[in-house]
Amino acid sequence: MNELAKLLLERLGSAFKSSTGANPSLCITDKDMIKKMNIRHHLTLFTNINGVQDLMKFFATCKLAFQSSVIAGEPNYLRWKDVLKIIREWRISLTDFVGQYVQYKESFVQFPLDASAFVYLMQVRLELEYSRLSSFEVVRDMMTKLKLEYDSFYREYQTLFGQHVQRKVYDESGSCTEYRRLKQPSLVHCFFPALELKTILNKVDTSRYKFPRTTQHILDIMSVQNPADISILENEPVEEFFDHLVEQINVWLDWFEKFVDIFLCIIEWLRNCKMEKADQFYRELYNTRNDSAITLLKIKTLIQDVLKIFEHFNHLPRLCHLFNCTLPFEIIDPGTVSAPDQSKLFIAETKQFRPNDNFKVNANCIDGKIHRIDGRRHVRWSLACEQYPYHVVIEYQPDGSSGEYYALQSQKFSSRDQCLLRGEFKTQRGGHLKMRIENPSQHVPHTLWFQIKSNALSACQLFHGIFNIEYGKCFDSSTATIKKSDFVTIMDRVFSFIDNLLDGSISLDEMNELRVVFCDKNINVREEVQKLFATRSNDDNARLPMTTATLATSKTSSDERIEQVCKWLETYQYYSHVSIIIDCVKIFQIISTEANDQSMNHLHDLTIDNSRSLKEISDTYNDVYLRFKKLSGEHLQLIKTMVACPNVVEMMRNSKLYSTDGLRRFQELRDNLTTQFQFQERNNMILNSWIITFTLCVPFVHNARDLEQFVDDVARLKIIDENSCEHIKGRTQL
Repeated sequence: MNELAKLLLERLGSAFKSSTGANPSLCITDKDMIKKMNIRHHLTLFTNINGVQDLMKFFATCKLAFQSSVIAGEPNYLRWKDVLKIIREWRISLTDFVGQYVQYKESFVQFPLDASAFVYLMQVRLELEYSRLSSFEVVRDMMTKLKLEYDSFYREYQTLFGQHVQRKVYDESGSCTEYRRLKQPSLVHCFFPALELKTILNKVDTSRYKFPRTTQHILDIMSVQNPADISILENEPVEEFFDHLVEQINVWLDWFEKFVDIFLCIIEWLRNCKMEKADQFYRELYNTRNDSAITLLKIKTLIQDVLKIFEHFNHLPRLCHLFNCTLPFEIIDPGTVSAPDQSKLFIAETKQFRPNDNFKVNANCIDGKIHRIDGRRHVRWSLACEQYPYHVVIEYQPDGSSGEYYALQSQKFSSRDQCLLRGEFKTQRGGHLKMRIENPSQHVPHTLWFQIKSNALSACQLFHGIFNIEYGKCFDSSTATIKKSDFVTIMDRVFSFIDNLLDGSISLDEMNELRVVFCDKNINVREEVQKLFATRSNDDNARLPMTTATLATSKTSSDERIEQVCKWLETYQYYSHVSIIIDCVKIFQIISTEANDQSMNHLHDLTIDNSRSLKEISDTYNDVYLRFKKLSGEHLQLIKTMVACPNVVEMMRNSKLYSTDGLRRFQELRDNLTTQFQFQERNNMILNSWIITFTLCVPFVHNARDLEQFVDDVARLKIIDENSCEHIKGRTQL
């Protein structure tokens, strides 16, 4: 019988679809026969609607059931809502259901789908589709297709709306996206008059409206006051109460988003350090940026849990500053107009090396360029135009539900002297850099050339070096997880080490542990010291009452201390590279043996007294500082790279391109290849790398009179870009 019933339903569905709902249809008028057939019972065979095919069978059976109910003269006619309640699971969207019903609506003229049934469908499909049906315009469109009266729909929908408001809005279980969307004008206020606000509020857990409590450290880092607890006292009209509630919740969401922007990279670092629970918290915090369904309650609970991690992190403000994450967005330069000659040079270089970095704006049009920026980036942008006048607008829109954007620049250019615009910013959150250009010219199209350099936010190499040393003393790579208390202990040791370093009280024996950091990393001592001092100064200044006089005195004192510490560490940095410099001079025979440079002998005999403190190094080894103070960290890294890649220097020396005749040949070759590769991006990159390599090898292929001349030759080098040493390493692979 089950197989027969299935076959019968298949035939009914097929007939219903092929006849556009005209068939099947009851021709029997005998009430007793209709009652014996009990067509209504066949509806119970439908438990799931898995697609359009099942819906056709369901519609066909519904039509026969409605007809039989009328013919049998039942006192309570079968209604759509009763039929729909039979279905346990819907695997078809409300949009598709309504679309199919409208297509076959002529079959149901005598018993149309009513408002009660439509609202029931909205209710059972709400969890799956609410994000798509959040706009009442979509619902209104469905109502128009179904020819439902608004009054009857509103009466039926008010109860569902009240339940939704309690569950999604007042219980904080609505998605953050919904709360953002509720800020926009909508028809939601149409349902307020019938809303039983007191009944809803009586069922609400008031503890959910308490904002998470934070420590003073968190307040200092966030640099904004905590949002107030949300008041749910009914002391104003329901419309105003609802709008005020939505406004307060959005203030919470703004604070939560800023919290994630600032602390996500800290949690990621803790995860990499294997601290307990950090991996879970990182994944959940990261998902808050992309998960449109995450609820306010969930993100609030998550942030409360993360705050508990930071309760005993005594150095958290210093840590955030060292990780460059205290500001979600920082405009360093909103856009500066450069000199005309720089504009010509920029356009020429862009055409040569990046010929695809341009876009056109037709006459009397507005157009632009959108560039994707990843998270935690330091962005430098440049824009130039060959024609004028034009109006440029530069904006940055970070990812997120708030829809915020940062206006970087809006400027009109009316002459050829104003052609190149350069700007700079830092962002924690990925997003889009938008360049919008208005070309008011009636006939002349404009061509704009641009460059966008995006680098990861700088890290404090000294901090990471010190941390790795202290971490390695306690744990090894086989350690699975680290307890929070143990991690806090390590952090206390790290910042104690840093404080001793800045005071100069640390011994040179202890500094030996950092020697590998000075040698392996491209350390800009001044930048590193300024970062370390800035975090320390924040702690010091917090204890002092600030006046204009104390601020000025504090700044002067701080600058002097920074200069002193820089000299200590630069001296140690030069000392750490002495053996590398000696090897460099020997390998490339830079100083001839006839010169008999006594300074080299002095370097060979140089030893360090590890019992001394760092603050004594300037007095004891001042000669080392004076000899090498012209060299930056980049220069020292270049020397080390050349020692590691001697074949590159030997190859360039054998090319005989550094003589007068060789330089002429090199210039001719460079010009010819530049023209030949003008529109070949890959070949252009290779050529550019060779030019950089040629320039960097100059001090290492020429003989120097003495060590001082060699240092001067290296110091005169212009480090063309941040990856100069990578060009040298790349040559070793050819």
